[in-house]
Amino acid sequence: MLFSLRTFFVMLIIALMLGAVSPAMASKKNGSAASAALIDISRLSITRVSASSINGNGVPTNRHHGVLNLFDDGSNFINNTNYTCWLSQPGARHWIKLSFLKLVTVHSVFVETTNQRKPEEYGLELSRVTNIRRHIVKDYDSIPIKGFRTTYKLPEPVSDVNEIMIIFPGPGIVEVSEIKVMGSVPLGTDLTPQKPLVALSDSEIESPHVIKIIRTIRSENDSRMITIAENTYPPRTKVLEAIKEAHFKPKQISEKDKLWWYSEFDRVKIPYAITIEAIDYYVGLVESYRVRRWKSDIEPSSKFIYSAEVEFRENYEKEGKTFQKVYVVDMKLSMRATFASLAGIGFGKERTVIIDRDGKVLAVFGDGKTPVRVS
Repeated sequence: MLFSLRTFFVMLIIALMLGAVSPAMASKKNGSAASAALIDISRLSITRVSASSINGNGVPTNRHHGVLNLFDDGSNFINNTNYTCWLSQPGARHWIKLSFLKLVTVHSVFVETTNQRKPEEYGLELSRVTNIRRHIVKDYDSIPIKGFRTTYKLPEPVSDVNEIMIIFPGPGIVEVSEIKVMGSVPLGTDLTPQKPLVALSDSEIESPHVIKIIRTIRSENDSRMITIAENTYPPRTKVLEAIKEAHFKPKQISEKDKLWWYSEFDRVKIPYAITIEAIDYYVGLVESYRVRRWKSDIEPSSKFIYSAEVEFRENYEKEGKTFQKVYVVDMKLSMRATFASLAGIGFGKERTVIIDRDGKVLAVFGDGKTPVRVS
């Protein structure tokens, strides 16, 4: 009898211990430990927000129509008028971007609209963004907005993302009053509700030398198409013709060089085309500026931005040419550098590469001379 009682109490203690440990074990099983209860992750200290445009003066913090009005619980009185909506400018599409300093899990999205300039639907992209690429983990198209308050519950929670884009179709102005994103965050995150911070603009980044490279990747095929586009070089004869006509000619051209530049100013190459070597060159250039010891009357600064995105098109037309069932790779590059009050350079470049399903390049648009601002 004594043995039975002792056994009973031992088993009871073990059961209690297992019950206490199981939540922790469950959270480890699910990867990064997350808070148990769902919360509005759009209103945390780890959240940053930005928007495609703001009506009026266009400043994100604009009190009347700014992006922070989406997270004010419907109260933003200015001179006895309740301005509690985000109002966009006209555009082909409009978006709200939520970025997180930690990886989060998303369960649902709530959108509240007004009776004016109401969008009928929206798209949703959940991404994991690093400094070299934007990987879209999940995307959802044409989510209908029913009534003035719509909650879209994801088919299943999406984990390990740090960017959410809510995309509204254009071209007219869009007016939205509230957004909530329900989800969970890693343990140890401050859960105190607050308005998100407005994402820093490029000019507000602390470093004077900035590099941004974002390749939007939805699949392995997207990665393949971007790689093909970046490794497609213009005909050498075309570049040599541009070099002959260039005002600032390159100092040296080797027969072995894969030509993507046609001009050079103050030891900065000017692009004829966007290629992988061009991207690597400008990254290395800005990195060299970071470690260089400057003798200048102002603090030198530089910024290189590159983006690439793929879209499959059943039908595509550009500059009078038509294509069917092709992948369209859009590439954008911008570079600027200021060395002194009277020494600087800036330019931008765009390129579109058309590729068929077999990986054959059918056409390239955008190659050629590049307008340059110099001082």
